[in-house]
Amino acid sequence: MEASLPKLAVIVGPTASGKTDLAIALAKRFNGEVVSADARQVYQELDIATAKPAGQWMKQGGRPVYLAEGVPHHLIDIIAPDRPFTLADYQRQAFAAIDDIIGRGKFPFLVGGTGQYVSAVIDNWQIPRVAPQSELRRKLAGQTLPALQQQLRAIDPVSAEIIDLKNRRRVIRALEVALTSGASFVAQRKKQPPRYAALLLGINWPRQELRQRIRKRIQQQLEAGLLAETKKFLARYPASLPALSSLGYPEVASYLRGECTLPEAVRRLELATCQYAKRQITWFKRNPRICWMAGVDSVQAGSLIEDFYSSLGD
Repeated sequence: MEASLPKLAVIVGPTASGKTDLAIALAKRFNGEVVSADARQVYQELDIATAKPAGQWMKQGGRPVYLAEGVPHHLIDIIAPDRPFTLADYQRQAFAAIDDIIGRGKFPFLVGGTGQYVSAVIDNWQIPRVAPQSELRRKLAGQTLPALQQQLRAIDPVSAEIIDLKNRRRVIRALEVALTSGASFVAQRKKQPPRYAALLLGINWPRQELRQRIRKRIQQQLEAGLLAETKKFLARYPASLPALSSLGYPEVASYLRGECTLPEAVRRLELATCQYAKRQITWFKRNPRICWMAGVDSVQAGSLIEDFYSSLGD
């Protein structure tokens, strides 16, 4: 780590692992603010299935800030659900938020389970600046996922080996970049000198405990009004929107269309969420810099952050 670089604490882990609660507790202790690294929470109007922390928008210093338990959160509710939002968009806004937090004498916490978002920030990826191609996207959206996967393997095998091939939106974006620029989507994401000295903390749970946490979260989301939120959203927007590919909405939408029973939709959601968590764990386990903790251990996390401060000559 370069002692001269600004410090950034990063909290990662699979969905439902407890990242938000840990981040809020640590932010309160260390005078910090949270920058979300969640590809679903950036969208407005989608709250329950995306597990946004309960909070409210307030004015601080003449600007709107989303406060959850009194802790400012950034990069939540920043884009309309029918607007495109790329990895490059996220990286640019994340850098701005982190630099602003540091500039105000606060400590930034980058928190989330979207591996590409986290890596784009901590590894300072040089991301291809290919603007969304609406006509090409419409053409690709009309193809089946297996057909898209096969096409990506043919023209960009490097990206096909790395990105989540079950994520239709990511596959389309990789194809969009490769077809437009003639180069590999992943190969263009070159690392540059880091902008921050980062401490990476990961939350790890035994498989069965994580599954129980996922099951409990789904039940809480249903009780909080997931059905009503999905129905309201579908009345205003097409189900084909990338924002609606988030876990929870496709399964509930199938139930609302009469394609399955509610118990079957819940079973599908639990299975899809567990599969997604497995892919998240696989992504983060590749990073040897992550210090893994057994569950939500605020004591260990706090001690590591204190050491992080002192080791860099705070």
